[in-house]
Amino acid sequence: MIYTYDYSMSTYIALLGRQPAISIAELEAVFGPSALEIIAHEAVAINAPNAPQATSRLGGIIKLCSVTSVLQTDNIQKIEQEVTKLALKHQTDGKLKIGISAHNTRLSPGKINAMALSTKKELRSHGQSVRIIPNKSAELSSATVLYNRLTHDKGLEIYIIRGKNGQIYIAKTVYVQDIDAYAARDQERPMRDAKVGMLPPKLAQIIINLAVMPHSLDTSESPNPKTDDAQAILDPFCGTGVLLQEALLMNYRAYGTDIEPRMIEYSQKNLDWLPTPDKSFTLEVGDATNHVWQKPYNFIAGETYLGRPLNNLPDNATLTKIMSDCDVIHRKFLQNVASQTSPGFRLCIALPAWKTKNGFLHLKTLDSLSDLGYNRVRFVHTKDADLIYHRDDQIVGRELVVLERN
Repeated sequence: MIYTYDYSMSTYIALLGRQPAISIAELEAVFGPSALEIIAHEAVAINAPNAPQATSRLGGIIKLCSVTSVLQTDNIQKIEQEVTKLALKHQTDGKLKIGISAHNTRLSPGKINAMALSTKKELRSHGQSVRIIPNKSAELSSATVLYNRLTHDKGLEIYIIRGKNGQIYIAKTVYVQDIDAYAARDQERPMRDAKVGMLPPKLAQIIINLAVMPHSLDTSESPNPKTDDAQAILDPFCGTGVLLQEALLMNYRAYGTDIEPRMIEYSQKNLDWLPTPDKSFTLEVGDATNHVWQKPYNFIAGETYLGRPLNNLPDNATLTKIMSDCDVIHRKFLQNVASQTSPGFRLCIALPAWKTKNGFLHLKTLDSLSDLGYNRVRFVHTKDADLIYHRDDQIVGRELVVLERN
């Protein structure tokens, strides 16, 4: 199917995280493929009026910008005119803080700073007091935008973004990811265990959004998780409860099981600590390969068993044994889920993938999904091979797999 991008709707541009393909898959699951156009590396245009309301629920967006004009030229004088025009619309009482960022352009920090000073001069001629946030690189960091409050009433970050066809988008930042809030949820939880891995809260949000039925996000009136209207997310390998924590913050009911009683205790303490008054969750000790889960739960989302932690790539025999053990567990788990769910049931699971000098090695279970009762969901704007969350120094990555019962 060919999707046509509609410029008649409200247009926003999302600046994406370290692995943009994963962020794009999340956006596609939430807004639908026809609402997206990839305009540059780490930049996606979104035609959806509810995009600003969705941002805090999206782990893959670093910034969201509202497009104010589109130029068909990269003439710097024309760009500067549009930047000044946008800045003039934001005159305010007192001092206005302004920062300028450029993405995928040939503008150097020096040229950006010169443009900012010219804009400041024009604003001052209109009686506006201005403070310019100087650029050390082409784009201001999230921390700089947050700490200078550039998305608030007396702040403004102007973005200059060059699209793949040469268009120049002039936009203002309307959202920046709250890095302090994510760090607090990750590092200040009372119970942590490095031995079972550390699922980043951002990645947990992405997994949830990939699991939830596509294009179903209604940001206008999220249900209270204490009511029966709220959908329930089941995490069968809940560990210390990171994904359950994010599910609650996204106004889902949370249901977690784990084979280790200690992990259930950790999850209980972490969810009790979570600073939100409205939360409904259930925790049980249970082996995901044979546990019978209580109904109802609407989706399954979570990180599964990733195998033995590895600091270095082991010899072939050891790696083969690790992968075989993981395959047995995952096959039994998927068979167990299939026996308790109906056609159309959707889940997103993070599976282990092992990095070698020749690329990633995957679970053999993925080769027999149809026999196990599943269809793998494919995305229009990104490839399966790019949906592996990993860092350069890691041997074991997390392969994000979205499945539907057939």
